[in-house]
Amino acid sequence: MTQKKRTIATLAMLAVLCLSGCTKVIEYEEEVILGNPPKIEVIKRREVLELLIDQLSPKWTFRKSELFLFGKNKPAWSDHLRPLYLEKLSDRNSYLLVAAINSSTECYKRGRPKSYYVAVIISPNGATETPLPQRLEGKASNLLWSTERLPKQLQKVLVAEKEKYTPIGGLSEREHNLLLSSKFGC
Repeated sequence: MTQKKRTIATLAMLAVLCLSGCTKVIEYEEEVILGNPPKIEVIKRREVLELLIDQLSPKWTFRKSELFLFGKNKPAWSDHLRPLYLEKLSDRNSYLLVAAINSSTECYKRGRPKSYYVAVIISPNGATETPLPQRLEGKASNLLWSTERLPKQLQKVLVAEKEKYTPIGGLSEREHNLLLSSKFGC
């Protein structure tokens, strides 16, 4: 190997080392239609992205999502899953969250489940995974899927604006609607 090739290889390895482990945090509020009768509530959210090298180019990749509920400054829920749907439960003091397993690493860690979705009950005491309620079959997602198209320094995502922040190419059918009967897992 020539000196020039060694120098390029060394610089590339240094760039990978420098860029790996960098994170970016995006915090925003999102209007979500909840309840019966429907009412708009504002949910505080945080997305954590990680800078990774993909085909020799740096790329921001989803790391985890967090929801802040009950007026607390600490996340009520935090995981490597993508939130899709949120509803307030009948006790009016807890929420049901349905999230997607959209990472092959997370899918493997969870034992490759047959379902693409994970249901979580969030209460002031914490979050607990629960079986998916079949009554949600076909329910439309009501949470913002991705932050990749959000303008910098955006403070609040309004219900009427969510569609314009949908990723280029749109959402797949199982992200747009909860397809619990789908046989394709993560």
